[in-house]
Amino acid sequence: MDFQHRCCIPPSSIQSLVENAIKHNKFTKDNPITINLEYDEEYIHIRNNLNKRDDFQTSTQQGLKNLKQRFSYFSDKAVLIQQSDDFFSVYLPILDASKYECSTI
Repeated sequence: MDFQHRCCIPPSSIQSLVENAIKHNKFTKDNPITINLEYDEEYIHIRNNLNKRDDFQTSTQQGLKNLKQRFSYFSDKAVLIQQSDDFFSVYLPILDASKYECSTI
């Protein structure tokens, strides 16, 4: 079975979301952070469990603003952000291959 799928997104988009999850959450061996990546025909979905750090100051959300701005140059679809008590989710629109650099995941 072939699990590869051709997806086009700006470089380092997924990396910045993984770094963001690590920056804003506490985790241990007994209470790990879990980061899931899924995709469909329109979006790459990155989701992590929430266990917010006690010592972290209020976020400026500059990383998410930058990510949204990067995508706005290449797509009419917005980056979607959802947060619940337990999870933080970001949906990155898959870009048209003719407009951007592509990677196989």
